[in-house]
Amino acid sequence: MIAVDIGNTFIKTGVFAKGELQKLQRFTTAAETIAFITRQKEFFIAISSVNPEMLATIEQSLLNNGAIVQVAGLDSPFSFSIKYTTPQTLGIDRLCGLEGAIGLLKSRGVKDLYPLITIDSGTATTINCINKKAEFIGGTIMPGIGLMLQSLNRQTALLPGVEMSGNFSLIGNSTESCIQSGVLHSTIALIEKIKAEMLRAESRPVNVVCSGGSGELIANYLGVKGLYHPSLALLGLSCLNPDSNTTLTEVATKS
Repeated sequence: MIAVDIGNTFIKTGVFAKGELQKLQRFTTAAETIAFITRQKEFFIAISSVNPEMLATIEQSLLNNGAIVQVAGLDSPFSFSIKYTTPQTLGIDRLCGLEGAIGLLKSRGVKDLYPLITIDSGTATTINCINKKAEFIGGTIMPGIGLMLQSLNRQTALLPGVEMSGNFSLIGNSTESCIQSGVLHSTIALIEKIKAEMLRAESRPVNVVCSGGSGELIANYLGVKGLYHPSLALLGLSCLNPDSNTTLTEVATKS
């Protein structure tokens, strides 16, 4: 199967076989996404989207090419219930990411799945929380690390453009390292504060799983290096559709 996560900036696609991510691609347009998917000769496509217009274009094109398309929604068979005041405004990628984290924990042999926190750090950094009752209770949304760096550079006269590379001490000793520290450690501090609050409220250890472009960096600083996946949303789509990892070639062979 192919999983597709249509975001506000990029479209991610993941080719899965037997539940394992085989190929991860990132696109900026519907046309190149459709062209890539068509070349893979996969007949089942699972999609999550926060961009209705882009979703409509991609879905219709895939249907016209004979694909079976499953679009994730609030009624999808998630492993948890949704306790959110405004579910109609909830990005479905956040829920798919939580489902992916649950699948990742299960694959690592984790028995106590909840409470659970996911951190997806892309254009925005979203923190998503499931309590010990397996209820999604909400989280936080903040600018992503890259967006914060860009904002400081564009909105100030003297602060330089900075990239996140290397190790960062809490107290920077240059303008560049001060920016790096401020952006990274403000993100880490918020995650740690939410984790501490979840631990207090739930009275049991909290699982933390990271994802996204800056997710591996964050995972390293949180000490959960092994609990990182490049796209939990794509993995979640695969977990929601476990029987759909069959290629057109395999279908032809079996028929």
